Amino acid sequence: MKRGPALRDEPHDIIRKKVSFFGRPSNHKALKGRYLFGGPVWNHFGHFFVDCIHRLWALKQNGESYDGVVFLAVQGLQNIQTPEHLANAAPPKFLADLMTLLDMPDVPVIFVRDIAVFEHLDVPEPGTAPRCEIEPFYRPYLDLYQEILTDKLAPQIRTAPEKIYMGRSHLLNKGGILGCSYFEARVREAGVHCSLPEKLSLADQLAHLIGASSILFDEGSAAHPTQVLSKVSTEFCMLPRRANNESFGKAISQRAPFFLMTNGENIETLPDRFGSTSSPGGLAIYRDPLPVYQKLKKHGFVKGPFDPDAYRAAELADLDASGSKTPEIKEARTKKLQELRS
Repeated sequence: MKRGPALRDEPHDIIRKKVSFFGRPSNHKALKGRYLFGGPVWNHFGHFFVDCIHRLWALKQNGESYDGVVFLAVQGLQNIQTPEHLANAAPPKFLADLMTLLDMPDVPVIFVRDIAVFEHLDVPEPGTAPRCEIEPFYRPYLDLYQEILTDKLAPQIRTAPEKIYMGRSHLLNKGGILGCSYFEARVREAGVHCSLPEKLSLADQLAHLIGASSILFDEGSAAHPTQVLSKVSTEFCMLPRRANNESFGKAISQRAPFFLMTNGENIETLPDRFGSTSSPGGLAIYRDPLPVYQKLKKHGFVKGPFDPDAYRAAELADLDASGSKTPEIKEARTKKLQELRS
């Protein structure tokens, strides 16, 4: 199997004005041996799959030659907000789960929380990145990952629901679509399986992504495990939350059939519960929900006519469910929704 580019270098300090690049004296003792840099590890399920796994091909190919694989703890997401949090951070469970599922070589895992020096550290090229193509050298590794998963998860894949909806009506405080509870109710009536991926094991999540014939999902982390797949026949249909969704479309469309249920011009975004207008936790409003419903019907996720009154009632209920930090923020969000619907 072809190996992609990797940086193999002899040890050296990065010095700026007699201190290390990190701003501390460069007097740390190097850990002897040769190690592989696995990448940064965000304590966030979606970011982990998008940003943190695409150097593991080098471990899969040549893991036995390394004294360990090095991951870098990252400050800034989900309960790791301060240097003190970082110092006490533990590797997220989904890191170990994924390495086990992919049959990665059994080498020591080093989770770096502070300055560390290694005698030899190989830094592989990522096989892909957000909004980028899959590198040609990387596709055979994704093929191998999927082959392993298909074999290992065969029983779960065989029994996966035919149609699945992965919604966010229970996560609206972290961002979602006003009116999603209406879509969810109609989807259930049509006999579609409504899944809460965070309640499933990683193995079952991957089995669903491989085994279902079609999956509808609200834009969010639930679809990011597709990053370890190469080519599946599952049809992925996304209810977008942001006008610019190329990060999802670019990634999934290289692996599976992908369809947007509406375009960016149909999306208006409310501030998140803290009042921020630039947060991924914002709430999407569909200016015209009827074409969205019609696309859902075309793809077999709903039946029957669209009820605009029930949809508007669901929007208000979803806004209440999302929560607002202050009464002023709630009032501003409600006013914007009412203006759009007047």
